Amino acid sequence: MKIVTKIRIITIFLLMLSWSLGRYSNPAWLWISVIIGVNMLQSAFTGFCPAETFFKAISKSKNSGRI
Repeated sequence: MKIVTKIRIITIFLLMLSWSLGRYSNPAWLWISVIIGVNMLQSAFTGFCPAETFFKAISKSKNSGRI
């Protein structure tokens, strides 16, 4: 699975989780959606995405143990 696909899956999951918690628990949970939106906007302009860095680091650590 490509890194872009993983990022989209995580983003959609977090947005749905934030909406659900904000709707049924406490509206303060909706701030997670705001943070995700700001991060997406920032990454569109700068090209830096923390999730991409995270997934690249994980894939390197998984491949480093192979012979």
